[in-house]
Amino acid sequence: INYQGASAYGIKTNPNTKAVVLTQDMTSTSATYAQLQAQFVAFLQALRGPTNRITAPITVYVSAEIEANLNRTVDATTISRSFFRALSEDTPGLAAIKTSSLLTGNQMVGVVLNRAYIEPVTGMAINTVPIPRQVPFADYQWMTWSASGLLIKSDQAGRSGVAYGASA
Repeated sequence: INYQGASAYGIKTNPNTKAVVLTQDMTSTSATYAQLQAQFVAFLQALRGPTNRITAPITVYVSAEIEANLNRTVDATTISRSFFRALSEDTPGLAAIKTSSLLTGNQMVGVVLNRAYIEPVTGMAINTVPIPRQVPFADYQWMTWSASGLLIKSDQAGRSGVAYGASA
């Protein structure tokens, strides 16, 4: 979004967000647990690896399609656990896997939930104004607005605590 020369970004397009290309289709039901875990580890390494050096646990948000695929239990390596549960328990550095309705298909977002990496910014407090009723039996209506966003931080070397992954 551009307004009077100032640009605003979302998590997916922010220049401080690490971009990760997902090489494995996480929505494919033919993908094995080992393939899905390898993709999760590669995604986490974008933040935890030697070039970025994040040590805090990372919360990963996935699309509903990925979540549906991770609820399978057909692989012997998960020992009667769903892929979702096995990944949560067996992957070091992973705080949690959550679902976001803002992601679709083969998309994931990884975030260190700490103000050192990402924080909300409020440009204007929430304001609620009543709309005048024209007749006595009209419903009450309110107009509510605010100005807020997210600040994604990085250091001079470009190290960040937020990553966005999608297929090429």
